[in-house]
Amino acid sequence: MTTPILGYDTGLPRELGLYRLAAINVYRHAAARGLEVNLSAGAAGFKRLRGGRPAIEYSAVYARHLPARAQRALDLLSAASCRLGAPLLRRFAL
Repeated sequence: MTTPILGYDTGLPRELGLYRLAAINVYRHAAARGLEVNLSAGAAGFKRLRGGRPAIEYSAVYARHLPARAQRALDLLSAASCRLGAPLLRRFAL
């Protein structure tokens, strides 16, 4: 199970612990269904302090039904991500 975006109203007081409440609901949902949880990318330092292990994440996009121009744009994005993005993430342990 993944939660790429976990959000809340940051204008409310921190003492409410809204991030923790949102996260615990994810964990409870996963535990009730026997699922593993991946809280996705972002906040690498925060996650490492809590025992997280870095891993490069990939997204699959089915594009054969798209026009050739859109497919080429996605190919370019893929190449840039693999040749530039992933090495930078590894180098800086993000």
